[in-house]
Amino acid sequence: DWLAEYCRPYESRLKGIAMIPMQDPQAARAEIRRAVEHLGMVGVQVLTNFSGKLLHEPDFDPIWKEAEGLGVPVCAHIISTNSAAVDRFDRYIFKHAFYALDTMLAANSFVAGGILERFPKLKVAFMEAGAGWVPWLLDRLNEHFELLPDQMPWQRRSPEQWIKSDNCFFAIEPEERTIPFVAQMIGEERLLYASDYSHWDCMCPDSVKAIFERSDISDKLKKKILCDNAARLFNL
Repeated sequence: DWLAEYCRPYESRLKGIAMIPMQDPQAARAEIRRAVEHLGMVGVQVLTNFSGKLLHEPDFDPIWKEAEGLGVPVCAHIISTNSAAVDRFDRYIFKHAFYALDTMLAANSFVAGGILERFPKLKVAFMEAGAGWVPWLLDRLNEHFELLPDQMPWQRRSPEQWIKSDNCFFAIEPEERTIPFVAQMIGEERLLYASDYSHWDCMCPDSVKAIFERSDISDKLKKKILCDNAARLFNL
């Protein structure tokens, strides 16, 4: 409600993403519909896991079903609690460096764990984890899909096909050196700009400038990252 009120004076410029009660998927489903139909939200935020539950567990299916039915994307956002392996580290610097591991597990749930197979019109974006890991995950999952297909009996499409499809988007970090390679591997249409404002390690207010000034990214790709891909994802 607060976010809808904040965006309302600037409806042509600001669009909200709904936060939902993942602990109660049926209540979350009702909140998604309210947020989209009555508050004008253009997407749904989910955590990369909830209380240790992976996203492909059937408990969360009402969330994916509602988002798919309303035609709005799900944005899986990195979290700092219940994150994979962070309890093994004794310093924040290492915990923070490996937060992206949880986003990789979430991506697995969508492209290999069966979510997109059950909800093939659903769109999902993976946020605040960068994108340099995506080609590695693609190769790793594809290898196991080829070698152990009986352990993924629900998969009609390979993980690579889903990652490269119009269902999946990945938010980049402006300074990631791997952006050109990732774009080549999975397609320029898969990558999104994110400011990461107002975290301590964000490049704001120079994050857009950092992308514009890069010489290793074409103007065409810059436009897709900064504008076109988000417009497609959020139906703008």
